[in-house]
Amino acid sequence: MLTASKKRLNAKRDFVPDVTLWIAMNLLDKRLAAGLSQRQLAEKAGVSFRRLQSLETAETDNVTIKTLGALALALGVKLKDLLKERADYVRV
Repeated sequence: MLTASKKRLNAKRDFVPDVTLWIAMNLLDKRLAAGLSQRQLAEKAGVSFRRLQSLETAETDNVTIKTLGALALALGVKLKDLLKERADYVRV
């Protein structure tokens, strides 16, 4: 079953690059698995709440390795885990 966030992201798939969606979905999944709110993760990673929101909703495809690295560290995952291709969001 798709969550509301995943449904919105799936609807965007024709308008944003695939990697942007993979980052968004991976961030969302890892954050929820860690039991963190967006505000908690943003604070822990040292990024703005709005920045995290824009990444999780694929509103932006402009992200730095530094930001992704900080988020990965805060989530206790490897950077490659946030960049991992998502078979459930591959363009057909």
